[in-house]
Amino acid sequence: MSKLTESLDNMTIGAIGHIYIAPVGTAQPNLDNYRFDGEDLGAWKWIGDTSSDSLPEFEEDSDKDSAKRTWDRKNARSGAKVTGTITSVAPSKALFEMLTAGGIREADGYVTTSSTTTTQWAIIIIVEDGAMLTGLIIYAGEMAISGLPKWDLENYNSIAIKVTAERDSQGRLHKILYPRPRSGAAVAAGVVGEHA
Repeated sequence: MSKLTESLDNMTIGAIGHIYIAPVGTAQPNLDNYRFDGEDLGAWKWIGDTSSDSLPEFEEDSDKDSAKRTWDRKNARSGAKVTGTITSVAPSKALFEMLTAGGIREADGYVTTSSTTTTQWAIIIIVEDGAMLTGLIIYAGEMAISGLPKWDLENYNSIAIKVTAERDSQGRLHKILYPRPRSGAAVAAGVVGEHA
């Protein structure tokens, strides 16, 4: 395979994307036959529709001063963090139940209190570009509904979900999925780990 062909085979556009969450430690779903149908992928729960105007965006803080050293080596462990925002355009009761803790769940809404905290999940973002799939896995992400809804006259109303990636028990932060061809329906693989 020529370098040009290899490069073209790995070029994708974030045309369509889907975000799922699962308890930290849940095995990655088998995406060989992935087809989006709005349903969960086994233990992986679809969070609902997200904004096509504000696609998920993440930044890695690679501050060299955050690196930890030992007496023998510099940079033995990095303290770098990954943070980002996902914009939900479907802020449902189910979304609030998944992503909030410590507040008050009422029949007609969620009450944020001084005790409201984040929740921790494994996150997978699956990106479709025609016959190709790519994506991102965050092994342990602190997730929180951030702020108040954003109202809009021309676009869907939305609410921001802040994400801070942390290392899981194996020291993994995130995984970028290589672009690959797809066909058929998704199958969830593996055993569900403990929810943190």
